[in-house]
Amino acid sequence: MTGCSRQVSDRRIDVVNLAEALGYHERAMRSDPDVLFIDARRSVIFDDGTIRGAVNMRPNDVDLRAGTDPRLEAMDALVVFGQDPSSAVARAMAKRLIEAGYNTMLRRRVKFYAGGYNEWVATGLPIDRAADDGDGSDQ
Repeated sequence: MTGCSRQVSDRRIDVVNLAEALGYHERAMRSDPDVLFIDARRSVIFDDGTIRGAVNMRPNDVDLRAGTDPRLEAMDALVVFGQDPSSAVARAMAKRLIEAGYNTMLRRRVKFYAGGYNEWVATGLPIDRAADDGDGSDQ
């Protein structure tokens, strides 16, 4: 499935700034996390570096016919990001998650971290790389 079956307006996307993203990231790094960071960039870019603890998901990874994924449904927030504020794929990913049902009248889980990877790195915040040996010494 390649496109959205119904349009999700940009107004339905909750945009978070760096300070809010940091708060969410602290929760994502707990031993029992309730926040998941989703890197919507291509896997080869993701492998070069991503926000620490993020998973790589693309819009087409969300099957609108299958309903919500219990692992994602269990999260209090899904923080989507791309390279920078102009990342069309990150906005598309946020919209896809909204369309799939992760936002409800009572719970607005999907967040879009507009600053993205570029802002995160420029601020000197921790990242992961696929080539890391897991000792956390990357940054």
